[in-house]
Amino acid sequence: MDYFIRLKEINGHKATAISKYKVKESEKFFIKQLSLLVDLLKSKTRFYDLEYDSYKEAYNRIMFLKQVIENNDGYKYFYLNGKPVRKEEDLQRLFRLTWYATAFDVNSEVNNGRGPVDYKISMGSFDKTLVEFKLAGNTQLKKNLKKQVEIYKGANQTNFAYKVILYFTNDELAKVEKLLKDFKLEKRKEIILIDATRRISASKE
Repeated sequence: MDYFIRLKEINGHKATAISKYKVKESEKFFIKQLSLLVDLLKSKTRFYDLEYDSYKEAYNRIMFLKQVIENNDGYKYFYLNGKPVRKEEDLQRLFRLTWYATAFDVNSEVNNGRGPVDYKISMGSFDKTLVEFKLAGNTQLKKNLKKQVEIYKGANQTNFAYKVILYFTNDELAKVEKLLKDFKLEKRKEIILIDATRRISASKE
């Protein structure tokens, strides 16, 4: 042990020199070089043009999903042998795929005390938005519209939440619209309807 300690004492100055060299190299890379890269990204690209607002960003992703389902044949994903698939989990999974290139924390089935919510989108502890998905044919939709999101908002300490409802028929649409009217929710931006009714090919019309 004495020999080992003596060896370290003799060669200590070498270790110090190596450490100083590594620190200078790290400083050069992380401070000087990366600063130049950041400046380049700012001036030549939109890399940093992120809107750090979970409420707006969640809305943009929902609208992207709506666009794909309604106008890019995404509705076909929800049909099996010509019949609509009755799984809200499928809609939830599709929404997760829209969160490409994001700085937000995207968590599903978050349970903070009053039952799981489909998604919580957050940026830190003060910027949180909830997203709940439902099929129009869900027998619990009326109860859900009336109470569920408000409960989740309180449990997750946020005032922002979206309700996304997917419908397969005009009858389902009429049912949802009546519920929204009954609860005076028909003009709320936070409630988004997605049309998954079957389409006729434009070439056949």
